[in-house]
Amino acid sequence: MITSNISNFIPTLISQIPFDISNLQLDHFGYQTSSSLDYENLKKECLNIGELLSENIVSGRRVAIFKLNEPLLSNGFEILGFELVEPKEEQICDSELDHLEFVIPISFEEYIKLHKNVNWDISTMNREAFPKIALKLNDGKSVKFHIKDIFEEIPD
Repeated sequence: MITSNISNFIPTLISQIPFDISNLQLDHFGYQTSSSLDYENLKKECLNIGELLSENIVSGRRVAIFKLNEPLLSNGFEILGFELVEPKEEQICDSELDHLEFVIPISFEEYIKLHKNVNWDISTMNREAFPKIALKLNDGKSVKFHIKDIFEEIPD
């Protein structure tokens, strides 16, 4: 199951964030699949732990958004959902937990200014669907920050 290593994954990523995130909402985690077939198989399996709310094409691949049946509690955070991410065409990757996403209470520009010593990835900051800023970690994982929680971002 995609959550089998979540109790190690979350604290490992949080420990690498170079600023205080305790006042933020950790609304979801992301799980990267290794192939389209893996995505299909895991999507079926994920229906055992959550409700599929949305499936959209984002950056050329399918992204399914699930609301957990039971919130996950970790490091003082209550996590309500997760993303299942299909690889982009020609992308080679493992099937594994990939990222955490937090909701910030101010604009991207203000948050970047607040943490100016961070090497931010702003490549998706102005994207129309699911804009965010990211902090790339040494192990290839990332922590992402967005203005609205994942459930507010789902297109109508």
